[in-house]
Amino acid sequence: MINNVYHLESQFTKSIGFDSGSLYLSSLQFDSIQGLRNKCDSSSKRSDIKIALNDIQKITLNDQSENVTLDFKNRAGKSKNYHLTGFPTGLKEGFCSELAKTAGIINHQLRENKTVDFSIHYLRIAGTVIGTSVIAYFASTPRTGRRSQMYRLAQDIGPIGVSIIGGIFLLFILYLMYKQMKNPANENVYSR
Repeated sequence: MINNVYHLESQFTKSIGFDSGSLYLSSLQFDSIQGLRNKCDSSSKRSDIKIALNDIQKITLNDQSENVTLDFKNRAGKSKNYHLTGFPTGLKEGFCSELAKTAGIINHQLRENKTVDFSIHYLRIAGTVIGTSVIAYFASTPRTGRRSQMYRLAQDIGPIGVSIIGGIFLLFILYLMYKQMKNPANENVYSR
């Protein structure tokens, strides 16, 4: 996995790769490690990052999502972290173990996560409640003039129908939260 470039399905990081000295992250897609290395070495943008392997302090990966968190020290010596998302299926574990091995990180710990992070679910619930309320309000307005297809559909369903659909979305989100609470994710942690 060393000297290879991997493409992530992420909004901010599209290419990731490492050699014997550094980890390279870029918002552009590259086919070779040389192109990725040259871009990260010459760029001053925040979207093109070069992290020395000996500056990486901890690599944390969650086995229920495709997220990886890198904790490292920047050039000024401050602790920073970087969240990577969008790893292809089956690549995350191998990539992280090879990165840890190359970086000289030998402490590996598999631990069950005791706390469950519901923050994304809370945002989904808030968005569903607000969206349902707004659509239900527009569904109860009089039917006059020209209107868009979504507006017409909301008026045809009516405020009660829109509220029922919003309630179904809320129940689904609550089910996902319950499922996540019963089966918390395990974390692989590589640390110095």
